[in-house]
Amino acid sequence: MLMTYVWKCAFFVWLATITVLSLIPHPPVPELGFLAWDKFQHAFAYGVLAFLGGMSFTFGRRGSGERLLAASVVAVFIGGVMELAQGGLTTRRSADFGDLLADAVGAAVVTGLFYLIVALRAGRRWPFRFVVTVLTLTGR
Repeated sequence: MLMTYVWKCAFFVWLATITVLSLIPHPPVPELGFLAWDKFQHAFAYGVLAFLGGMSFTFGRRGSGERLLAASVVAVFIGGVMELAQGGLTTRRSADFGDLLADAVGAAVVTGLFYLIVALRAGRRWPFRFVVTVLTLTGR
């Protein structure tokens, strides 16, 4: 029970952080290679938001995978609202469909990794075959 409150607090703190960084005129930008890339920042921020939402909210009596999937949809919805807010409430920021797409990619990656880990822990072989196939197709 206590952990649920900790996860909920982390979710709302992260959501507040995203909101502030989305609406201030000049957000801080890290100077570390790909971390400075705007689309990576979006994917990371909304992937973490989806994870925290999946860990903190029950969405009825759903299993953890279904909760995370629902939280991912909610995170992408929040990303859309933030993009609209940037376009309508700020003068130096603008709405960008590419940012919303990056938000969705971040949430999808977190959800996909979760399902992959669950499948591996359940002893299923398809995740291993999938990874081998992807690595083969990419030439690695």
